[in-house]
Amino acid sequence: MLKSLKEVFCDFYYYYFFFRPSKAAWRLTNHLIGTNKKRDCLLLHLYWSYLNRYRNFAAASKCLRMIWNSLPDSFLNYVEIEVTFGNKGFEPKEIEDIYKFYSNAVGEFNSKAVPRSLRHHCRTVIRRRFWKCRQWIPEGIQQIGLPPMLQLYLNLEA
Repeated sequence: MLKSLKEVFCDFYYYYFFFRPSKAAWRLTNHLIGTNKKRDCLLLHLYWSYLNRYRNFAAASKCLRMIWNSLPDSFLNYVEIEVTFGNKGFEPKEIEDIYKFYSNAVGEFNSKAVPRSLRHHCRTVIRRRFWKCRQWIPEGIQQIGLPPMLQLYLNLEA
């Protein structure tokens, strides 16, 4: 059975942190094992992007934004980040830096979990339907003749 894209991402991040561990990554990975695997992968992705921001800040930020714009999950909030990273020995300044990087990348500043908008859920459902019908994005979106603004939104550009 083929793995979904989300499962591949999760496996990649567990593999990345398992075979290229830093002290903080080991603490974080050990904390996350056994909880919600999908949310864990998103937190690991956040940390991985945060670590790579020095190589290419714009690319790390864009990668984080694209992933979060393609998911129906609620955004991470400061408390969730603080509890996850704080329980594993991260300094408060570093936790604040991680949250600032995340919130600037995705454009959301939430102190509590807030469900995504209906508009965003529609985008993820439409994109998933394209994938199931093997209509690749952006070609599939262009073929059905949607207005340009809607095409930009479905392509995660707006």
